[in-house]
Amino acid sequence: MRLACTSLFVAFIGVYAVATFPSIERSATVVEGTVITNTLVRVVERQGHKWELWKADIAISKVIKHDRPLAEVASLYYGQDHREEFRDGKFKGVKYYSQVCPARPEITLGLNKRFYCVRVTVGDDKDILLIPEDGWMEEITSAPRP
Repeated sequence: MRLACTSLFVAFIGVYAVATFPSIERSATVVEGTVITNTLVRVVERQGHKWELWKADIAISKVIKHDRPLAEVASLYYGQDHREEFRDGKFKGVKYYSQVCPARPEITLGLNKRFYCVRVTVGDDKDILLIPEDGWMEEITSAPRP
C-alpha cells in the first residue's frame, strides 16, 4: 500500500512538473524576436496579493505559431513582483509582494529569445498574449518544443 501511494505521488509530481514547461501545442502564439520596449501597465490586486502587469514590445524575427495575425512588432505581457512604500504613523517601510515559484520572466531591453505565450484576460485587458513564467522563454539556438 505504501509503495502504491508513493508511486502515485511520484507520478502526480511528474505530470505536474511537465505541465509547467512550454510547448507549441499549449501556446496560443510562439515567436522569436528582440525586446524593443517594456512598460508597466498597472498594478493588479487580487485577494490581498499585488503584482505588476508589464508590456514588452517585441520586434518579431520569426513566427512559429499564431492564433491571430501579428504585426512586425507584437505586444507581449508578463507579470512582475510588486513593492510599495508605506507609512504608518512614525514608521515607514516597504511591502514586498513576491512570487518565488514559478519564477517571473526576466525581460530586459535587447533580450533576444523565443517567447511562448498564452492568451488571457487580466481585468480590463482582454485577450492579451501573456508569457506565464520565466521558463516560457528560450534561447533561439535551441529547437522549439513540440
